[in-house]
Amino acid sequence: MKLSVRRLCFGALCTALTVVLLYFGGLFPTGVLAFSAAAALFTAGCRITSGTETALLSFGASLLLGLLLMPDKAPVLYYIFFFGWYPFIKCYADEKLKPPLGRLVKQLSCNIALLLLALFFRSLLNFPFLFGFNGIVFWLLLFAGTNAVFFVYDIGLSQVFRYYRKHISPRFKC
Repeated sequence: MKLSVRRLCFGALCTALTVVLLYFGGLFPTGVLAFSAAAALFTAGCRITSGTETALLSFGASLLLGLLLMPDKAPVLYYIFFFGWYPFIKCYADEKLKPPLGRLVKQLSCNIALLLLALFFRSLLNFPFLFGFNGIVFWLLLFAGTNAVFFVYDIGLSQVFRYYRKHISPRFKC
């Protein structure tokens, strides 16, 4: 994996901006999801501009810096479980798969991420009321709401990619 200086510098810039947005997510508790989702735009921009290798390095560096430096880990956890890796899944699904199968892969990846997050919080916090009969209703509503929001997020990200392709870089492939 040979990286040019330009690609490496752009990846470092994307990493720094991602960490700044994750930090803002910790400062403003009502914007945790919004700042985590916005931080993923830098991962997507890095993948578009500098390639998958640079974007993976930027994603990994953002994870490590976020876990080491952030006083509030909630935005970092949302970035890890949902938003940080999603540009890679989205580009793969949009480039390589037909639309119905691509949509299924993206929604399935969202549900797997939510399940992993739920298992993580269960092992960390062990809330018994979230796992009884009332907990089943809670998790069903949470999965349904998350899938609806994730669907809208995917459409919005597609619009951002379309704008980028049309106005900024016509050779963009995702």
